[in-house]
Amino acid sequence: MRALCPNNVDHKRFLVTAHVTQGWEVNEHGDFIKVKSECDEVTHKPDSQDIWTCSECGAEASVTD
Repeated sequence: MRALCPNNVDHKRFLVTAHVTQGWEVNEHGDFIKVKSECDEVTHKPDSQDIWTCSECGAEASVTD
């Protein structure tokens, strides 16, 4: 897989969504208090179906498999 910025081939960093699980501290009702661990596991890493946005210029990248 490869992402390409339409504005500049030298732009190599992108913003994209990943899904992760976090460890939380909660009260007796399960209400959130604070995050104890930022990322316990990745449940969905970025793929070609996600929207990839160039972090340098904001353009939507094209992604090939």
